[in-house]
Amino acid sequence: MRLLWVSILALWLSACAGGSGSSGFDVSPSAENDAINEALVSRQCVAGEELSICPANQTALDVPAPGMTPGPAGVDVSTMVDQEGATQCGAAPLGLCHITITVAVSGLPAGGAYQVAGRSATPLTSWVIEDQATVLPESGVFTTTVAVPSTSLSLQAAVLVFVGRPGTAPGAIDTLTETGASFAFVTTPVTIPR
Repeated sequence: MRLLWVSILALWLSACAGGSGSSGFDVSPSAENDAINEALVSRQCVAGEELSICPANQTALDVPAPGMTPGPAGVDVSTMVDQEGATQCGAAPLGLCHITITVAVSGLPAGGAYQVAGRSATPLTSWVIEDQATVLPESGVFTTTVAVPSTSLSLQAAVLVFVGRPGTAPGAIDTLTETGASFAFVTTPVTIPR
């Protein structure tokens, strides 16, 4: 009899846990892509329940638009794609090619974990994380690689910032939210020269 009551209570509690009123974007790939586009166009962070998506390589606007979230104050995340490597990628045989990205971070505390995810933006593919998380060096600059299919016409990268948590395991992911990162600083797509 006790087991029956425990089961009923568990079902009742799980029914009460759902509902609407969710803040932020849901974690489907299409909703996350919409949030990425919104962050890049508005130059503001878009806060989800678990992940805030912010524009990389842009100066965030000081005053957020209605519904937008200001990014972390004084934070700048810049990326630089190795153009020579990207050119070689465009000429590579079918398969994956690896492009070097240099990341410069200022305004975030040293000691946090960082990873970079990359994907083909044209055609759109899943995100791929190649390297283990790195601790931000004192210089605030580190270099990593991203993998994209050699048929990619453009590359998009996301610098993942883990606040108080380790990074995630390398591999393919459908959404950046899956990583457990606190922030994702996403680049506009970069054309891969052909």
